[in-house]
Amino acid sequence: MKCGIMPFSSILFLNNIFCTFIAVLVAVDSDIQTFDQLYANGIDAYWNEDWKDCIHYFEKSIKSYRFMQDSIKNCSKQCSRGTNSKNILDSYHHFIVKAACLEKCEKEKFGDSRKFLRISKELHESFKQKRLYIYLQFAYFRNGDFAKSLAASHTYNLYDPDDQMMISNMDYFRGHENTTGDMFINLEALPHQTSYDLGIEAYNREDYKDAISHFEEALKRFYEEEEGCRSLCEGEYDVGKEYSDIPTPFHLQIVYHYRDVMECYLRCPTELGRVSLKSSINNYLPKHYFFLHSAYHHMHEDMKASECAKAYLLFFPDNLYINSFLERMKVSDEVKARKEAVNFHHRIKLQSELLKYLYQKFGIRDYDKSIFEIYPSEDLEDLDILKREKASKNDDTLQPVQGYEASDLDESGQSDEDDSYNSMQDKTDDLIASKDSYNEYVKNIEQKKLLDAKNLEERLDVDISPLQDKPIGRQTIDSSYIVTIPETSDERHSSIAEGSLLFENTVMLANSTQMVGPERFAIDGMATENECKDLIDLQLTGGLFGDGYKGRAQPHTEHELFQGITVHRAAQLAADGQLPASVAKLFYDLSERVLMQVKAYFKLDELYFDFTHLVCRTAVKDTATERDDLSHPIHADNCILHENGQCIKESPAFTWRDYSSILYLNSGFDGGEFIMTDFTARRVMLQVRPKCGRLVSFSAGKECLHGVKPVTRGRRCAMALWFTQDPAQNEVLRIEAKKILDELIVKDEL
Repeated sequence: MKCGIMPFSSILFLNNIFCTFIAVLVAVDSDIQTFDQLYANGIDAYWNEDWKDCIHYFEKSIKSYRFMQDSIKNCSKQCSRGTNSKNILDSYHHFIVKAACLEKCEKEKFGDSRKFLRISKELHESFKQKRLYIYLQFAYFRNGDFAKSLAASHTYNLYDPDDQMMISNMDYFRGHENTTGDMFINLEALPHQTSYDLGIEAYNREDYKDAISHFEEALKRFYEEEEGCRSLCEGEYDVGKEYSDIPTPFHLQIVYHYRDVMECYLRCPTELGRVSLKSSINNYLPKHYFFLHSAYHHMHEDMKASECAKAYLLFFPDNLYINSFLERMKVSDEVKARKEAVNFHHRIKLQSELLKYLYQKFGIRDYDKSIFEIYPSEDLEDLDILKREKASKNDDTLQPVQGYEASDLDESGQSDEDDSYNSMQDKTDDLIASKDSYNEYVKNIEQKKLLDAKNLEERLDVDISPLQDKPIGRQTIDSSYIVTIPETSDERHSSIAEGSLLFENTVMLANSTQMVGPERFAIDGMATENECKDLIDLQLTGGLFGDGYKGRAQPHTEHELFQGITVHRAAQLAADGQLPASVAKLFYDLSERVLMQVKAYFKLDELYFDFTHLVCRTAVKDTATERDDLSHPIHADNCILHENGQCIKESPAFTWRDYSSILYLNSGFDGGEFIMTDFTARRVMLQVRPKCGRLVSFSAGKECLHGVKPVTRGRRCAMALWFTQDPAQNEVLRIEAKKILDELIVKDEL
């Protein structure tokens, strides 16, 4: 059985592993715009510098994304009621009932749920990583909305505090005379984390009643969000990432899908404690119970304090302070840990054991071991209760303070910091006072960094104003943050493929994140050295100067000669006996291999050839090596790039083209890097050094403006391929070429 994206409603794996039923979703008309459509409209408006529309579409896309997530969570919660059963037949029945319920619920919410299910994983990840705020902050700024630009910048800066552009933005905003404290708003603040932070603040000011209220609210919201997180885990699954086009055994589909969902489940607690791209609150859930235990004890509600203490011991059973408290208070075994903590801990433990069993039975060793380390170690237990009792006989409650962890103590139990504090409370007060002083200090310093909008925009990257009077796309300048993919692939860090790699010898070189833009990838190993050599010989033997460009031998620059050959011409030359049929067949087969790889990586249902071209660019002898032109100007493959920066799908553009690829055949020349620019078509953000067998593939629209740096010495050869999803545009001459080659192969066999 072969399957592409497989919806996951519920897998009752605790009792049995059984067949997953896939409901057939019936498309219905709906006016709901999905967040990917709104996002695309926002990007278009951003490129066109239509800031009002850009803001409108991005804000709506964020609302649509949240609507989708909330709807899936609500549907899952609604459809999970009464679906537990110990009887296997009832389990099947309840599973079908839940699947039907989900189909009905999602259809009511979305109209056609496939609109959301088929949105790329890459775009989902962009929303998860708050990347829209990079665009929004600039759009707000250019639209004159200072406060919203600050809030958007602040939001992304909190998530990725190492992002240099946002650091620059925040430097500017902090020093601006119009900035006020209430403008620093986190637009992506999570309610459970907000309640937790308020609880910490109340605890540190010894308002234990208020702290209890906030921590209890934080716990309630955490468990609601954790359930919702698991609902989102039960989404789409690409079976192809495990088996590509190989027929997939049905039960293996279930097992691999189950693995994917369980891994996602186990990441939820950590993700709910995430405060930035690289940082999560350590032991986020257990800390709720630790603080609640202490706060309840301060309020003399020892039964509740004991229940929270035992809840904490579920995660860290050897904690000296908690065990000492229970022993001192002579807490009975009849007092149990809080029920929600028991249920959570039991489920996490069982899911972990099942996932480990799956890894063991299938010999899987390349899994992320940290997935089982949800709460790996404590950061509070070394603040020993005995030391606290000596410091204050009347207070036997540990007072944990943010910023003072076990790592602050040496082996003797003494702090390696200033020991002049008379009590932990003195240290707490000093920490709070120091923080306030530091904030005031920063504010005073930043007042001296007043920058106007023009300076802010210029400092984001290299200045392109010297090129503004040049024809667009004809001259470029390298970005200060340019990414270079070198000739030797082992110079790069390992890359994670976002789609399937079909062929055994291929190596992932760069994904879309590493290539600083959407819908693009690069891999090595798509052709051998001998195959590259044979194709270069084919091109030099049968290629025509200016082929594809109305016979102009120098279509793009006077400093280079351009020579090319199509699959159809190669087949004709083979039929005429002017070159070996095997070489023409290699040209055809290798291009087919590229189409299969592109189709699989981008998860496309259909893909057809529009045009295939084997080309060499040769530097004219004695030409200048210092050139300011390009071997191929900056362009997109399905629209016309106008001087105002807009790329319009209009004649004579090949508007039906959807994807493009370049398979490089050699190195050993100077220049000739493949480049991609930002929306200005002047600032180069990415450059790729060609080599034999290296494939670069990308979408054909204005999101992938690209070109070629000048070839200043030697010859650069490559196979260029353009693809379409429109069957009406399938390349006719290629079909004829296949007939010619098939006949030649038959003759050779006879």
